[in-house]
Amino acid sequence: MQPRVNSYNGRNRKNSGHLNELALLAYLARGDREVHPSELDYIYKIGRNFGFSDEEIERIIVNENNEFDVTIPQTKSEKLALIYDLLFIMIADGIVSAEEVAIISRVSFLFGIPAIKLKTYYIQFVESIKQKETKDSFLHRMSQIL
Repeated sequence: MQPRVNSYNGRNRKNSGHLNELALLAYLARGDREVHPSELDYIYKIGRNFGFSDEEIERIIVNENNEFDVTIPQTKSEKLALIYDLLFIMIADGIVSAEEVAIISRVSFLFGIPAIKLKTYYIQFVESIKQKETKDSFLHRMSQIL
């Protein structure tokens, strides 16, 4: 991935930042060379929440262009939410590949999140999944810690 770095304001639901987030999620899902149905389900869920149609989401998923802008969200909460979605995609198929870890590490670095904080976030993320904690509750808790 040869990222170009941009910023976006997450207030507009269907914007270039959200398009980029879906592209990044799809890129990560393809990271282990196989897109699992649970990864697809999550990408469609996120895309629909952003206001994209299924056809638009499908085009994003099948686009194998490995060069795209890594758009950096402006707020801490938006950064943590995107990292959450990336981690969810990473574990969705039950296989964590070195490529997936590298992608998330690079994105976190671009977001200004050091490796030690990403590790803490990941450990807490796994626990929250086991405890069936909601995404919103987890993100609120993490915003207080990180």
